[in-house]
Amino acid sequence: MKHLFIALFLVASVVATAQNYPSDWAKYTSDRYLHDVESASGKQAALELARTSLARQVQVRVSEVSQMNKDVVNGRSTLFYSSSKTFFTDVDMNLAETKSYYNEAAGKYYVLVYIDKVAACTFYENEVRML
Repeated sequence: MKHLFIALFLVASVVATAQNYPSDWAKYTSDRYLHDVESASGKQAALELARTSLARQVQVRVSEVSQMNKDVVNGRSTLFYSSSKTFFTDVDMNLAETKSYYNEAAGKYYVLVYIDKVAACTFYENEVRML
């Protein structure tokens, strides 16, 4: 019985320390939102970490440019091929909303950055229509 009590206490302690931010943020961690929660000793540092992490989740664009040249001189042909591939992370962070919380006991700021997927789809559909 004593071991069961200790085990339950440890589980409760882990759960209590795992979430140092407000419980109402849980709705923003659902599948409806792209989100990230970060913490740091400063609010701006936590915000930058969270925004950067969210931007990585959103979109990666790949651009590839290739070129092929064939030269024939005195009956001998030479073939030259070059290729360049570039990756871009591109997101309109104007769609992102933020919430912050200072946990005095931990001495840390917690920042939630989230994007509503439905609102983002609507935004990008309107962008495409304008093209």
